[in-house]
Amino acid sequence: MEKNSDAAIKLQSIYIPTVESSTNTLLMQRDFSDYTVIYTFNQISGRGRLGRQWVNIPNKNLAFSIGLRSLKCQPIWITAALSVAATTALEKNGLAGTWIKWPNDIFVGQSKLAGVLTESTWENNKIDKCVAGIGINLNSSDEELRSTVTDKQATSFFAQTNKKINLEHFANCLQENIVDCLELLKNGGVSYMKQLWLSKAKLIGEKAELSEIYKSSSVISGVIENIDDNGFLYFNDGTKTFRVVTGDIKIIF
Repeated sequence: MEKNSDAAIKLQSIYIPTVESSTNTLLMQRDFSDYTVIYTFNQISGRGRLGRQWVNIPNKNLAFSIGLRSLKCQPIWITAALSVAATTALEKNGLAGTWIKWPNDIFVGQSKLAGVLTESTWENNKIDKCVAGIGINLNSSDEELRSTVTDKQATSFFAQTNKKINLEHFANCLQENIVDCLELLKNGGVSYMKQLWLSKAKLIGEKAELSEIYKSSSVISGVIENIDDNGFLYFNDGTKTFRVVTGDIKIIF
């Protein structure tokens, strides 16, 4: 039967008490149907971009992945959709001042709260399936983060608000916002998603340091000039402007 492209998105959500690998890995290993979600509050081997580890603090944080097959857009806009949905969910639950750092991190002030990892498999030069995952520090204390996370910028919802959040409630809130963002992409709203993403990002015109363009590349100082419709960053190092497809950005406050 042909699918109705106008049908509303409905997530097929699966909660798993403990994920030994990562939610992205677990979902990638499955022959999932469109809009399948796996989430847990105890992910043992979380992963981030550039081979980085996402540290686990059991039953304090959220690890969430969604599998996509039919959405026709660049993976960067899937990352953008999850980032916008997460910042919206955090704001709805009382955490103000969150912002998105290109291409996939969520910060509050100068501290990192969450990260998105989008991965794809290809078949016949087309994306066969896409899995987008997000890890969000929710109820971890400052002490727990300092004792387990090497990134000194790490923070959490609790560390910022001094309030514990119901993890299941937040997972449901996040899923509602993800559906809204994916509906936007499904209906051709990439340009609007870009506007939403940039409105929540601290990017254009900011002084920054650029690294990890390739393995062991040197750090380049400059200014972020633009983000194009493919999600690529344009960086001016003081002598020229060039396009950045991948890399790591550090905003200079």
